Amino acid sequence: MTFDRWNPLNDAPSFPSARYAAIADRIAKILKTRNDVLLIQAEAVVALEAAALSLARPGLKAINIVTSMYGGWFGTWLRRGGAEVVDLAAEPARPIGLEAVEAALNAHPDIKVLALVHAESASGIRNPLEEIMALARSRGIVTVVDAVASIGGHALNIDELGIDIAVIGPQKALAGPAGLSALSVSAAAWTLISKPEAPRDSILSLLDQKAWLDAGRGTLPGTTAPLEFFALEAALDRVEAEGIDAIVARHVRAARATRAALVAMGGEALGRCLAWFEPGDDREASSRRRSGRPAFRRPARHRAFGRRRSRRRTADPAQPYRPACPLRYRARQPDGLWHGASTAGVQGGHICGRRRHRAALRRLIKSLFRSASRGRSSRPRCRSHDWRRAFWR
Repeated sequence: MTFDRWNPLNDAPSFPSARYAAIADRIAKILKTRNDVLLIQAEAVVALEAAALSLARPGLKAINIVTSMYGGWFGTWLRRGGAEVVDLAAEPARPIGLEAVEAALNAHPDIKVLALVHAESASGIRNPLEEIMALARSRGIVTVVDAVASIGGHALNIDELGIDIAVIGPQKALAGPAGLSALSVSAAAWTLISKPEAPRDSILSLLDQKAWLDAGRGTLPGTTAPLEFFALEAALDRVEAEGIDAIVARHVRAARATRAALVAMGGEALGRCLAWFEPGDDREASSRRRSGRPAFRRPARHRAFGRRRSRRRTADPAQPYRPACPLRYRARQPDGLWHGASTAGVQGGHICGRRRHRAALRRLIKSLFRSASRGRSSRPRCRSHDWRRAFWR
C-alpha cells in the first residue's frame, strides 16, 4: 500500500537529490550573485568555522572586525589554522568606524583576508558594509561576511558589493529552519582556498563541499536531513512570493515604526517596561533614599516568611492599596485590578522595587531548604491558602 501523503507517524520521505541544486540556485537569486553556492547541513556557525579554517594557513594575514562574540570566534578559528590575525574591535554595541578600518588597512598592506559581521542580532547594530567592501576591493583583499542576521532584513547584493564569501542562515529574517546554512564563494576565494595544506575529509573543509559542485551538484555528501530541506523550500516559497526587496522594505518600515514608537512613548512608558530592574519610585522611598535610610524596610514581624502581610497605601491617597510583598500577596483592588507578581506592580500607577521581589524569593528558597533539611514537608507555612497558588498566581 502506498501513501501519497506522509504524516509525523510515518518516516519522512527522502528529499529528492535533484532539488538540492534548485535550492542553491534559489538562494543565489536571493543573494543576487552568480558565485558558487554551497549548502551546509548544519547551523550557520559551522559554515563560518568552515570558511575560516579553509582560508587559514601559516603566512596568511587577516583583519578581523570584532563587534560581537561571533567576530571573536572567527578570529579564533583563523588563528587555529595558523593565520596571523589583526583584531579590530569596536566599542560595545557600536558599529565599527570606517576610519579605523582604513587606518588598519594602511598600517598592514600585506593583508589577504578581511572578515566582518554585517548586522548583529544581539545588539542591533549594522556595520558600514558598502564602504568597507569598497576599501577591501580596491586593495584586492578577499572578504568574508557573516550575513546570517542581515539577509532579508537589510539590502544585500553580493556581486555588486564584491563579497567573496558570504555566509547566511535562513532562520532569522527569512523565517526558515535553523538546521541548514549556505555560503557563496567567489573565484578569488576558491583560488585562496585551493592550497595543498587546506583541510580535507571534514565538514569544515570547503574543498570537500566543492566536490558536490564538481560532481554535477547531485546528492550531497553524507546523510541528508529531509525535514530541514522541506522547511527550507517552504521558506523560499514565501520569500519568492513576496520578493526579497519587498521583505527588506517591510523590515525597514517595521524598524522605523518601532524606533518612532519608543520615542513617542517617552521615559514613563520605558520605565514601566523596566519595572523589574528599577527601584521603587514612590515618594516615601525617594525621601528615604535622600535621607540615607533603606528605601523600604518593614518590621520584623511582617518580614518573616509565612506571617500575615500588611498593606500600605502609595504616596497618592487616590491610588489603591498595594501588597507589601508582590510575590506572596494578591488582592483585588477597588480599581478591579489584581496586584501581585503577575502584574509586577505596574498597575495602579506605581512600580515595585526589585529589592522586595528578591527578598521575597530569598525567603521562599530559605524556607524550602530549611524544611527539607529538618526532614519535614517542603511546604512553607502559609495561613491564607496553598503556597503554590500563592506563589505562582
